Amino acid sequence: MPTPHVSDVTSIHDLLEHPHSVVRLRDALANAKRPQSAEDFLASMPRKFSRGASVAPAIGKQLGIHSRTTDETMIAGPYGHVLLGLLCSLLVQGMTLTAVEETGEGADCRLVAEVPSSALSWAGELVAHITGGPSDYRVEASVTFMGQKFAWGRGKRMLKRLFRETEERVREYESSNL
Repeated sequence: MPTPHVSDVTSIHDLLEHPHSVVRLRDALANAKRPQSAEDFLASMPRKFSRGASVAPAIGKQLGIHSRTTDETMIAGPYGHVLLGLLCSLLVQGMTLTAVEETGEGADCRLVAEVPSSALSWAGELVAHITGGPSDYRVEASVTFMGQKFAWGRGKRMLKRLFRETEERVREYESSNL
């Protein structure tokens, strides 16, 4: 039996087993960019400064301090393309997928990824929720950095890039009849 198109995929589990998806995800992982981590940045600073800065996030977490950015967009295309585009964009940005929840009732998938630290922020968490169908999907996403009040616009830039890259990839997949 021939392999169905990625556009016909209706679950993330089927998507992750699809040979064309595996190739795209592998390519995205190979092109992943990791910024300088907060830990590396602090290691390059004078010890007096880095010691205090490394303790601050732990205290901030205990106090419930966090920075959260939320946004949403509509993306036109088949569910398999939207899901694959989102996963590839997460990987290219150096994120690690930590959880997947799918209800099994149509297009309803929640992805959780670890956001690597950078010189601007400590590690964080991105949560993306895909709903809708059959040809338009709503993607709601949030980025949270625990232990710090300001992320200097990092979350907003990440979400903007996530949505832009996902839309570009969906168009690419459709034009290549994936």
